[in-house]
Amino acid sequence: MMLPFARIGVLVVGWLAALATAALAHLLLGTPELPVLLASGG
Repeated sequence: MMLPFARIGVLVVGWLAALATAALAHLLLGTPELPVLLASGG
């Protein structure tokens, strides 16, 4: 019963980490890195 919830949790954490990394890169580098991260992580 817990496996689906665990998988969803892992996906959510992964997406949040990717978004946070993209936001940090955008702030530091001033370049939109989100599409690159989504393409590499998808």
